[in-house]
Amino acid sequence: MADDQTHPLYQAVIDAKALLQKTIFERLAAIDSISRDKLQVPLLVEALERIAQTGLEQAAIKKQAPALKRWHQLLETLVYTRNAIEKCQSEISSNLSVLKYVDVSAITLSLV
Repeated sequence: MADDQTHPLYQAVIDAKALLQKTIFERLAAIDSISRDKLQVPLLVEALERIAQTGLEQAAIKKQAPALKRWHQLLETLVYTRNAIEKCQSEISSNLSVLKYVDVSAITLSLV
């Protein structure tokens, strides 16, 4: 993926990084918009998971306990969210919004 700028996850990582730099209000507004795109939500969650995993590893290396705790909480919530999305995708029809499954991540993003 590092060399392939056309890969969907590449753009999702860029979007996730931009999302993490926004205020809480801006994040919630962005999540509301993003949640309407059923294809983008899983990619964004995966990108956020990768960013959180990297943040967790860096915080551990640097022995930054508060950052380690925040990244761990975010990663834990993102894994829960990914599992909920996968369950949603397998159990309900594609025309229903996945917004309720993304709300948990939106709230948790305020921790970072």
